[in-house]
Amino acid sequence: MAEHTDDRPQELDSDYPDKFLECRSLQHHWKVIGYYHAMGEIVRALMCERCGTDRHDYWSPSGVRLRNTYSYTDGYSIGNGGASKWEVRQEVLNRVTVYDSPDAMHAALMSGRKGKRSAG
Repeated sequence: MAEHTDDRPQELDSDYPDKFLECRSLQHHWKVIGYYHAMGEIVRALMCERCGTDRHDYWSPSGVRLRNTYSYTDGYSIGNGGASKWEVRQEVLNRVTVYDSPDAMHAALMSGRKGKRSAG
């Protein structure tokens, strides 16, 4: 799959990167980078470990949440209006294997582990 390398809006189709689709489906996986003072406010800087999106939460010194901002990674944007949750779910289902039962899923996932043993 070709990685999108500029900030032009993409389509939500089979070429849309998996890491972005996962963030849209599961929400971002935030890691706290740190905190700093800015113009009388406290800013919490975060980064998504999956897709690289940056988020900044702005708080008053007493801890009141004032606002947050996002800076999305190139290729994250979809069209001019994004994608609905339904459209994201449809694309997820287009990409995954749906098993007939939990047992069938477990058997398929475990079949690749035959012969492997943990050290102990």
